[in-house]
Amino acid sequence: MDTILQERKELILKILVNEYISKAIPVSSEAISKNYSLGLSSATVRNELARLEESGYVVKPHTSAGSVPTDKGYRYFVESLLDIKEIPSEEQTRIRKTFRQEKREVDELFHLAATLLASLSQYFALVTLPKAPGSRLKHVEILLLRDYIALAILVLDQARLMQQLVTFDHPVTQKELSLSAEKFNDNCAGMTIAEILKKKFELNHLEGQVLPIILSLMEAGANLEFSEACVDGIRHILDQPELAKNEKTKALLELVERKTLEKQILPRLSTKLGIQVIIGEENPEEAMKHCSIIISRYGVPGEIGGIIGLLGPT
Repeated sequence: MDTILQERKELILKILVNEYISKAIPVSSEAISKNYSLGLSSATVRNELARLEESGYVVKPHTSAGSVPTDKGYRYFVESLLDIKEIPSEEQTRIRKTFRQEKREVDELFHLAATLLASLSQYFALVTLPKAPGSRLKHVEILLLRDYIALAILVLDQARLMQQLVTFDHPVTQKELSLSAEKFNDNCAGMTIAEILKKKFELNHLEGQVLPIILSLMEAGANLEFSEACVDGIRHILDQPELAKNEKTKALLELVERKTLEKQILPRLSTKLGIQVIIGEENPEEAMKHCSIIISRYGVPGEIGGIIGLLGPT
């Protein structure tokens, strides 16, 4: 933060944020003075709120109303005032029991994680399946379509399938294509783009035309930063008082339905593991500027990982 608030202002801001998060209605100086043993009069609390408003930490929606936090106030709260609490023991037990059930496929576990996170938090949850950085070539097939045209099919790590048409400058046969594919599989299977470029093996004219296509498809696969996201909790968005009657909620739901919400979040996500909070106007998408996102990468740095996050009202 650009400044450190005095202890009394910090305490009042902390109370106000917690009250507003809990009740979703503007918080008055009288409510703070009456409900908390601060040893301060309502007038003193009002004066402190006025100074917090001058500094941009709170705002009054209406002249006669109480105060609500601004994005700046939320940011100060998150970075300086937030009390991190351990997950209640009953919720920990529920999580363990859920994942100790009968064996499931990997993708089912991540859908289960999204459902459980949405249920526990009562917000919208997003979890992506893990993915390794970059691309490794698993298998190549080249299928003849016409004399001059073939289809290159690549299987990359994480079972990603990429394909592209290849146009040759001379007629080719399926036998030639199969032999070339076999050579690539023998020499390049399990390698990254950089490793393939360093690998020294002879290429005939046909293979020289195919190799750039293989590398291009691998690069495209690497640029798919995360696999499809598992999401749950859309209904919880509509249950939030701040969002239930908000005109922008329709646009937010459209992002979810088009499965483009994660694409709006990822550019702002730190490359490091750990929790990151994106608040209100910090969101790049207009439909998300009245929301906050709590998100984190998970996994083994440099090897495999994904993202897990929650979205709800600011």
